[in-house]
Amino acid sequence: MKTKSTSNTLLFLLLIVAVAFLLSDCVFKKKNTKKQSSFAEQQQIEVNKQDAKLLVEITKVNLNLLELCENIEKSKLNDKIKNVSRKVQLNQLSINENLNQLATQKLISLPDVLFNPFHSNSTSVMSILNEQTFIATAVQEIKDEMKLLDDLEINTTDVDIKVLAIQSKTKLNLSLIQLEYAVTNTNI
Repeated sequence: MKTKSTSNTLLFLLLIVAVAFLLSDCVFKKKNTKKQSSFAEQQQIEVNKQDAKLLVEITKVNLNLLELCENIEKSKLNDKIKNVSRKVQLNQLSINENLNQLATQKLISLPDVLFNPFHSNSTSVMSILNEQTFIATAVQEIKDEMKLLDDLEINTTDVDIKVLAIQSKTKLNLSLIQLEYAVTNTNI
């Protein structure tokens, strides 16, 4: 009888050791999974920070162009240039609206007003606004915005942000074409 009791005790102890071993293996795997998911989460946070920084930079360029277009409208430049400026402004307004919608979805804070050299209505600022200055500045700002959008499209893993980048670049290409057309069809 004693051997049966000893064998039952031994079997019971063996069962406890097996269960303890299995549980310790599960706990160890769970800790590793936590470390791996924590690392993945940290990587995603870094990607999101980079996306947010680029979206802020894109918004700054966008707002600069909008301000430039507003000042062209107030200037005494010819109607052809003002017409092109309005078209560029419409494209920029559309891009700005899309940026703000996406930023709201992604909980990203974007600037809404900037200080830039064209922000003043002073005579000195308005006097430097001429056809060549407008075209050169607008083309450079659009190219800067496109470069930032290229970086955003390449580096993001977020599909919504990629779509925004592609749509915005299409609108910017249209603005560049309109500016080039203005240069060839006016006496600049």
